[in-house]
Amino acid sequence: MRLGRLIATTWRRQWRWLALGVVLMLVSSTAALVLLGLSGWLITASAMAGVGLIAAVEIFAPGAGIRLAALTRTVARYGERMATHRATLGLLAALRISLLQRLLQLDELQLRRLQRGETLDRFTGDVESLDHLYAGVAGPVVTAALTTLGVAIALLMLGFPQAALVIAGVGLAGTSIATLASRAGRSPGRARALAEPALQHQCTESLEGLKSLVAEQRITDHLQALESLSTQQVGHQLKLDRIDALGRGQVQMAGYLGMWLVLLLALAGYSGGQSSGPAAVMAVIVTFGLIEVWQVVPAAWRRMTHTRLAAERVAELADRKPLLETSGTALPQSGGGALSLRDVCFTWPGSRQPVIDGVNLDLGRGERLLITGPSGSGKTTLALLLMRQIDPESGIIRLDGLDLRDIREDALRGHFGYLPQRPNLFGDTLAANLRVAAPAATEAELAKALDEAGLGEWLASLENGLETWLDEAGASLSGGELRRVGLARLMLVDPPAVILDEPTTGLDKATAIGLASSIERWLEGRTVVMISHEPEWLPRYDRVIRL
Repeated sequence: MRLGRLIATTWRRQWRWLALGVVLMLVSSTAALVLLGLSGWLITASAMAGVGLIAAVEIFAPGAGIRLAALTRTVARYGERMATHRATLGLLAALRISLLQRLLQLDELQLRRLQRGETLDRFTGDVESLDHLYAGVAGPVVTAALTTLGVAIALLMLGFPQAALVIAGVGLAGTSIATLASRAGRSPGRARALAEPALQHQCTESLEGLKSLVAEQRITDHLQALESLSTQQVGHQLKLDRIDALGRGQVQMAGYLGMWLVLLLALAGYSGGQSSGPAAVMAVIVTFGLIEVWQVVPAAWRRMTHTRLAAERVAELADRKPLLETSGTALPQSGGGALSLRDVCFTWPGSRQPVIDGVNLDLGRGERLLITGPSGSGKTTLALLLMRQIDPESGIIRLDGLDLRDIREDALRGHFGYLPQRPNLFGDTLAANLRVAAPAATEAELAKALDEAGLGEWLASLENGLETWLDEAGASLSGGELRRVGLARLMLVDPPAVILDEPTTGLDKATAIGLASSIERWLEGRTVVMISHEPEWLPRYDRVIRL
C-alpha cells in the first residue's frame, strides 16, 4: 500500500473537517497579518498627523478593522484547533480500528510472527506520526503558500510591485530552505525511525521478562542494551533538532532580508510620492509577520521522512492477509456437534519435531474429554487446531462430518467457547469487559452470569457494581476472580462446545474447587475439552488423553 493510497483511504471520511481546518489556518494567519498591518498603518498615520505631515486621519475604520482582525484571529485559531483535532482524532481512530480488524483476521501462526513491541509501536507511534501529514505538513505548507500569495497581491494593490516580487522571493527561499532541510534530515530521520521499533521492542521484552531477568541476574545486560539503544535514539534526535534550528534560522534570515528590501522599496516609493507613509510602514510590518508563517515549514517538511517510513510500516501491517480460508457453509441445525480427528499432525515453524503427531480422536456430543501431559506436549496446540486457529499439516478434523476448512468462520466461532488460562481484560468497567462477548446484554444478564460464575457476593460487595473499573489485564483482580470473570464472559456466549485451558492451574485448593463447582453446573449438556497437567480439582470428565 503506497503512501498516497494510505492517505486517501484514511482521509476520505474526514475531508470536510480537514478542509475546514486548512481554511481556518489561512483565516487565522491572514487575520494576524491584517492586525499587524492595520496597527502599523494607524500608529504611523497618527504620528505623521501629530507632526503635521498629514492633515487628517480616519481612525474609526482602521480601529474597527483592528478589532475585527483581532477577534477573527482568536475565533479562527480556536476553530482551527477544534477542526484539526476533530479530523486528526477521527483519522487515528479509523486507522487503528481498521488495523485491528485486519489483525483479528490473522491466524495464530501469523500473530506469533509479529513482535509485540514492534506491533505496539506501529499501533501507537507510527499511527500518530501520520497525523503530521495533515496538521504538520499539508496545513502549514498550504497556509504559507496562500498567505504569501495574498501578501504579494496586497502589495501590488498598495502600489509596491517590486515589493511583491520580493515577497515572492521570500516564498521561494522558504521553499528552498524546506527542501534542503528535508534532504539533510533524510539520513538521521530514517535512522531514528528504524531505531525506534528496536527500542520499543527492547523495552517491552525487558518489562515482560523482568522477573526472569532478575532471577537469572541478566538485568544489567538488558539495561545496558536499552541504554545503548536510547543513546543512539537521542543522538539521531539531536541531529534532527539541529537541522530544524538551522532551518528556522535560515528562514528568519531570508525573511529579514526581504523585510529590509521591502523597507528600501517602500521608502523609495514614499519619497517619489507613489505611496503614503502609513502604507509603506504597513508593507514592511506585513512582510515581518510573514516570517512567522514560514518558520514552521522547514521542520514540518523535514519530518516527512519519518512520516513516510511510519506510513510504510503501517501499510505493511494493514496489507497482511489471512492465510486460512474462511469461506464455507454453516453448520447444520440438526447436527450433534461430534468431533473427529484423523491422523492430525502439526509442527510449529522453527521446530524440527512435530508437536502433534498422528492424533486420532472421536468426541461425541455432550462428552467431556481431558487432555493432559507435561508442558510443551501439544495440549494448547490441539485446542488451537480444534478451534481452527491453525490448520494441521496433514490429517483432517471434522465437526458433524464436515471438514473444519469447509465451515464458515462465524459458524465455527459460534460453536466453540474458549476459556484461556489468563483471560484478557481491558482497562474498562466490569460491564464493558463482559459485553465484549455479548454487546447487547442487559445489566440483569451480566449480573446473572457473574452469579453463575460464583461472583454474586463479590459483585454485591463492589461499591460501583458493574461500573467498577478494572485495571488492564485484570491486574486489580486475584487469579480466581480473573478466571471467574472470564468464565462469566464465556457464559454470556452460551456455546454448545467449550474448551477450558488450565482452568484451575495456579489457584489454591479452595479457589480451584469453587471455580470447578461453578463450571460444573454450567457445563451440563455441553461438549467439553479440558486441558490441564493438574487434573485433581477439575470438573467431571469422561475420558483422558495423554500427550
